[in-house]
Amino acid sequence: MTDSISNRRELEGLTAIVTGGGRGVGLAIASRFALEGARVLALDLADTGPDDIGDNVEYHRVDVSSEPSVTAFFNKLGTINILVNNAAVVTRQTTIDDLDTSEWNQALAVNLTGAFLMAKHAIPLMRRNAAHRGGSIINVASQLGIAALPNRAAYIATKGAMIAFSRALAVDHGKEGIRVNTLSPGAVATERVLERHGTIEAAEGKMAADYPLGRIARIEDVAEAALFLASGRSGFMTGSNMVVDGGYSAR
Repeated sequence: MTDSISNRRELEGLTAIVTGGGRGVGLAIASRFALEGARVLALDLADTGPDDIGDNVEYHRVDVSSEPSVTAFFNKLGTINILVNNAAVVTRQTTIDDLDTSEWNQALAVNLTGAFLMAKHAIPLMRRNAAHRGGSIINVASQLGIAALPNRAAYIATKGAMIAFSRALAVDHGKEGIRVNTLSPGAVATERVLERHGTIEAAEGKMAADYPLGRIARIEDVAEAALFLASGRSGFMTGSNMVVDGGYSAR
């Protein structure tokens, strides 16, 4: 079909925020949303965004764990349709008796409190859109929110909590036209994975056997899932956890 409906970009005219949007999965999501017509605000901690961030993506330095930083950012906005809470830190792989309290607190502050602060300030703006497409919040969790691995207690705790947090928001704000879903990826070939393993081939050589599809995810796999949750195609989904883990949790 070549009619105007089929040619219309899925997020045309909408405003989206993507935290952790300066690299990896966050940048891929921001770029994908921009291709679908959204005005995208990519948030991260670096002073400047990456060179390849794209013309339709605006970069903003925001510390999601700091309420003054988040408040100052939202004070500049008039509307918001989509929020992707993707910013996260990964703690050292160790048991909790060896984990510093400061590391635990940082994981909570960024991974969980950051999502809380962003949603707290985005929801009042999304309420204004209730008569016109409402809003969509996508909280990026992890396969480790539903399946544990050794020596990752802090990260696992925050990602499991993110799934529960999303369900609570879905129940609280559904009647306002605001949908809230969780996106839980498996291992993804990001810069962080490449820094640890050197190459995608080396990473997959170590991890692929755990995935029935025989590979780890590419950032595009996660970006496409995020687009589905942001768009009208998922219009009757809220409180759901979309698991994009190549079958890891099905084993």
